[in-house]
Amino acid sequence: AILPHAASPGAQAVPQAENTVKQNEQKLKQVTEVFQKAEGEVQTAMSAVTASVKAIEVANVAAKAAADAVPVAQAAVQAAAQQLLATGPLDLVMYCAGTYAAQRAQDMQPHDIAHHVQVNYMGAIYAIAAVLPSMLAAKHGHISLVSSVAGFRGLPKSLAYGPTKAALINLAETLYIDLHDEGLGVSVVNPGFVQTPLTAQNNFHMPALILPAQAAIEIIANFMCDSSL
Repeated sequence: AILPHAASPGAQAVPQAENTVKQNEQKLKQVTEVFQKAEGEVQTAMSAVTASVKAIEVANVAAKAAADAVPVAQAAVQAAAQQLLATGPLDLVMYCAGTYAAQRAQDMQPHDIAHHVQVNYMGAIYAIAAVLPSMLAAKHGHISLVSSVAGFRGLPKSLAYGPTKAALINLAETLYIDLHDEGLGVSVVNPGFVQTPLTAQNNFHMPALILPAQAAIEIIANFMCDSSL
């Protein structure tokens, strides 16, 4: 009788080894893909960090430029005030400068907001700082800030403008507390819609819109009742 030939242990081990090699190669491929993906994510993160660093550098340059501009603006206002004070004491100082550009949160423009702050609020600070020492010395005069009803509460398209007018209202109220006992008058004017080049850009109905002359008459009429003038 002829017995069947039994496979040797070595012959059986070869296919098993081949399967093991294939499995290890597959695992290595998977690990390689994971590392490649991770490397790509790291590169993306590094690019984002680099972009953030550059953005910070740009912001620092802009902030420094704005800071450098402050002494120049303040000096210009101070020089103009000195020319006026040279002619005699001031009875009334009214800050009526302002800027307005519609803006909503969905399109926030920090540089434009900063411009509103500089013109609408810091301009008032510069003007008051320039004339207040002489007014305090004379214990005479009246400071009036032109704010807006837009400073009462938040309004659509008023992201840049409204907060500066709210700041003026608060400033006037604080100045009144500090200066009333010094013999100085302080007031804040909060007009509604006045027909000016700034309101002309509005594309919505403006209730109770009046002419500048009408607004001036109302303001002067209230000043005439003020004993500090």
